[in-house]
Amino acid sequence: MRILKDEKILRLLKKDSEAGMDLLIESYGSLAKYIVCQKISSVCNEQDIEECVADVFVDFYMQIERVDLKKGSLKGYISTIARRRAIDKF
Repeated sequence: MRILKDEKILRLLKKDSEAGMDLLIESYGSLAKYIVCQKISSVCNEQDIEECVADVFVDFYMQIERVDLKKGSLKGYISTIARRRAIDKF
């Protein structure tokens, strides 16, 4: 089921980037924020955390052509980007 949702999100991102990003953030925004908070909440304020989460989705969008759902899920991609972004912010 998750694969079908991920495919739907990718198709929507390519067709209507704004609506696709809204759906992506609705689906994975909490996950990204959780990961970022785990890494940097002790050293960053809420504004820094929100900025970092936003950067996660910008990074994802900039790499959208490289996303291959045969290699991993959107959850995996978002999780990896969130960890890396948080480490960079730290």
